[in-house]
Amino acid sequence: MKTLLSNNINDLTHRENYGFFAWFGGYSSFDESRWLFITLFVVFFLLLFSFILFRKPIVKKYQLCEKILYMNKATFWKVSGFIALMFVLFRCLFLFMTDWPAKWESIPLHFCRLCIIAISVLMLLNKLHLIKYVFFFCLLGGTLAVLFCDLNNNPIFQNQNQGYPIHYGWDSYIFWDYVLAHFYVFAGSIIPFILTQEKISKKDFLKIQAIFTSMIIFFFILNYLTTFLPNKKWWANWFYLGISEVNTLQDIFPPLTKWPITFITGSVISLIGFIPFILMYWLVSMFGVEKNDNNKYVFKIYRENSFTYFKQSKFLN
Repeated sequence: MKTLLSNNINDLTHRENYGFFAWFGGYSSFDESRWLFITLFVVFFLLLFSFILFRKPIVKKYQLCEKILYMNKATFWKVSGFIALMFVLFRCLFLFMTDWPAKWESIPLHFCRLCIIAISVLMLLNKLHLIKYVFFFCLLGGTLAVLFCDLNNNPIFQNQNQGYPIHYGWDSYIFWDYVLAHFYVFAGSIIPFILTQEKISKKDFLKIQAIFTSMIIFFFILNYLTTFLPNKKWWANWFYLGISEVNTLQDIFPPLTKWPITFITGSVISLIGFIPFILMYWLVSMFGVEKNDNNKYVFKIYRENSFTYFKQSKFLN
């Protein structure tokens, strides 16, 4: 209630419209919930790093086990993928059936949403080894989503809400959807990638780069084409490549985040954006923790790692 009063929302009727599933949020703003957002991701990343650090014994145990949560491994991954897709579908229906100002978001083609669908479909098809082609997309998209979270009040949504503030804090479905979706983007790509023991070759990296560049071109054009629609709610901002009027990140690094310069920015990111993550991927593969002959956990440095594999691979087989 403090949040509403501090924003001069004194109209009882309008105040009662706020709620967990209201498109304009609950009573707590994102700024008030930022501490929870940061805490959740810090704890999540610590757990994920622990998984990466202990990957050798975990992979051995995974290979020996026949069932996970009373299901065989193939069924477990299929169920996981199906559940994730149901959450995607629920969000699509939620955005479409409410007065959500950005109706285009009900079509899940945004960067991380597309990653979620790709991961989930591969799980359903039992093609976990192909997640390596989504791996760097998830790392890049998830990292940008955490660093530049756009759940704060924005003029586009506030105007739609008759000038009243938007509250996507801890008591809003939008807040938890954002958090859990990006948990899945990281965990759903990293964990299967490690368990399948896949590695990235030079040829794989070229394919990933080509896919990303093609997507930048495709979505820049598609976003622009949606501006010919009479209803502005369908003017899309997929991959944050929409025109400035609908791009919530346009003021972060102007003019680089202003349309149409975003096409150049996106193209450059598609070429160099994965570099920090492949360097981190190589670095992390060089060490780990596993049990020695005395059944004690010890820290180890690995000479044979993802970097040596990449270096020895060829662009063309």
